[in-house]
Amino acid sequence: MGKLSRRKAIGFSPRANSARGVPSDGQICLWLNDPDLINWIALKWKVLGKELIIQKYLDLLRDKVLSDKNHDWRVGNPSTPQFTVGINAETWTLWISCCNRRVFALPDWHKSPFDFKAPLVPYAVMR
Repeated sequence: MGKLSRRKAIGFSPRANSARGVPSDGQICLWLNDPDLINWIALKWKVLGKELIIQKYLDLLRDKVLSDKNHDWRVGNPSTPQFTVGINAETWTLWISCCNRRVFALPDWHKSPFDFKAPLVPYAVMR
């Protein structure tokens, strides 16, 4: 008998797990709309002046969260792969790959607003 994946083992569903601290799609979308998140990304990756581009990617990611029920939440431009954003649906972290510097933010879904001064955590390999 094969080993169950972690997703199957916990009955993975954002809505079913919301009582255990897992955010709903709506909570994720609200967080992605936070202007502080855009400023935080621009400052951390030294791409000031590119806020409209960051907003475009976050808008695409928000749309993907709402439409893709397979939880493959990542967006980028194939012609310019220097900037990709996504959400790891197992750990509920926003990850960003920019100019080969890979890090992710750890959102605290129980606090509002999110603490954008929190230290960055090294990028985790995505499956």
